[in-house]
Amino acid sequence: MLMSFILCAALAAAHPFSFSFGDPARMVCVWKNPQLVQAIDEFCKNPKIVVPSSYGANGKINGNNVAWIWPQGDCPSAYVPQQYCYSQFYSVCAKGNAKGYGKGFFGRPGEKACQVWLLDEKRIHDTQITWRNNGGPTSRGSPPNT
Repeated sequence: MLMSFILCAALAAAHPFSFSFGDPARMVCVWKNPQLVQAIDEFCKNPKIVVPSSYGANGKINGNNVAWIWPQGDCPSAYVPQQYCYSQFYSVCAKGNAKGYGKGFFGRPGEKACQVWLLDEKRIHDTQITWRNNGGPTSRGSPPNT
């Protein structure tokens, strides 16, 4: 129990935004998979995220955990503010499976489900990138079997 508290405190101190222990989605995610939180934090620390983009599709990897955004349909470019990046990924993680893996559908008003926010293991992400590199659409389309 003490180690869990120390880990949570260390992660909170390392978070780039003001963080409180009142952020329930992040705390659930920390409890489920601290390495996944690190992948999310690494991805979202970029202040200039635009999707669709290679940055979004390539994501960030920590250990066997990957956080990435895959466009679905004909998505216009959209800037993703850091606060939404963190909150949407933490929400997906908190609602995800025991390891925090899952997906959420987001987008600007009128573009329902234009962005697929994914948290999963590296092999799933690698399959998706291989699919893209072998003729799958680079900026539109659903990821294969995720």
